[in-house]
Formats: sequence, C-alpha cells, structure tokens
Amino acid sequence: CSSKIVFVGTTNDTSEIFVCDFDGANVKKVTANNYLSLEPDWANNGKTIVYTYYTKFYTDVVAIDLLTKKTKTLANYPGMNSSAAICPNNKYMAMILSRDRKVELYIKDLQGKGVLRVTEGESVESSPCWSPDGSKVCFVSGESGRPKLFIYDLRTKSQKKVSLVGGSEAVSPSWSGNNELVYSAKFGREYTLAVTDLSGKSKPQNVFRFGKIPGGNWECPSWAPDNRHVVCSR
Repeated sequence: CSSKIVFVGTTNDTSEIFVCDFDGANVKKVTANNYLSLEPDWANNGKTIVYTYYTKFYTDVVAIDLLTKKTKTLANYPGMNSSAAICPNNKYMAMILSRDRKVELYIKDLQGKGVLRVTEGESVESSPCWSPDGSKVCFVSGESGRPKLFIYDLRTKSQKKVSLVGGSEAVSPSWSGNNELVYSAKFGREYTLAVTDLSGKSKPQNVFRFGKIPGGNWECPSWAPDNRHVVCSR
C-alpha cells in the first residue's frame, strides 16, 4: 500500500512527470521543465526517477531525487538519449542512443565512463527493462520487421527473441521479480496486455482480450512490487 506510481501528465504542449499513491490519490508534480518530460522509470532505491527530457534542440536522460529535488544529467551524448532504465543494483543504465544516426540499445556504467553498444543494425530499438538479477535486458526491436521483444544476456553477450502469445507487435515490456514479462501486444487495431513466463512453467497468455473488460488500447504496463498487480494506461 505504500507503493507509488510515476506517470506523465500532458497539458497543452507540455508534459511533466507526476507521482501518486497506488490508488491514484496524493498526486504530486515532480518536474517543471515546461516542455516535454517523458518515459519515467524508478531507480531501485524508490527515491530516484530517471526520465527523458526533450527540448527543441536535444534529448537528455535526467535523474531526479524525490527527496532533495536535485537533478543530474546521466546521458547527453550527441543525438537522441532516451528510454533509460536503471539496473536493480543501481550500477548500470540501459538506454537508447543515436550516436551515429542509428537508434540502438546501449548500457552505461554509472560508476565510470564506459558505454557498451548492444545492438547494431538498421532496425530501431526501444523500451529496455532489466531482469530481477540485473544480468539481462529485455528490449523492443524491429529487427524482424515488426516490433518484437528480445533479451540480451550481459554474461554471455548473446541475444535471443522472446516467445510471445501472438499478435502483430509486442512493445513496452516490464520484468517482474517472478521472472515474468508483461507487455502490450497488438491484435488487430488495438493493444492488449499479455504475460510471458520466462521460467517456462506456463505458456504465454493474454491478460485482457475478447471483451472481458472495456476495449481500448492497454499500454505501458509496469509490475507492482508484489509481482501480482500491473499498472498501465488505457
């Protein structure tokens, strides 16, 4: 019940970061950049949020401490810096860069200056998220023609495609402490929520489909700390 939700609120031409309680109460504004603040994600300490800060000329990855309100730029390489996710041990950050005009997945050492390029090709990558032990990164790639999910293993330096429930697209993954991925799967014209058990104990399944709940697009899911509930936008 002490869990917080971080989300983006948009008014006119500006988007800012907000937090609220798990039931939607106690809404508080976190940023006041007066432009575009998007793609927020929690650091593992629960006190820091990383997000993409867009201006008219560049995009940076910025961290903000919710207690002190201090901000720190974590990535401002030439080109696009976006979709940052902090590793559970808070030592590494996965993010999307376009350093050579190709949109690729990178991993940055937050305690040093090293940056590892994970992908290389003509496809566009996005939306990285970490495994609970911090050894793998799941991300979206258009390598197969449509957006699908892939996993990169930092120990073996290998990459594999994730077995999914179906649909033409899979985007916005979130990795639970129970080793399950929840993501948005596109069926027809709409996105629904789907879950894949990476342990192999159960088959991939759709969470919402076939009129069981009101229609619309169910997007940007994120696991709650109890590994049972999911918050998303519709």
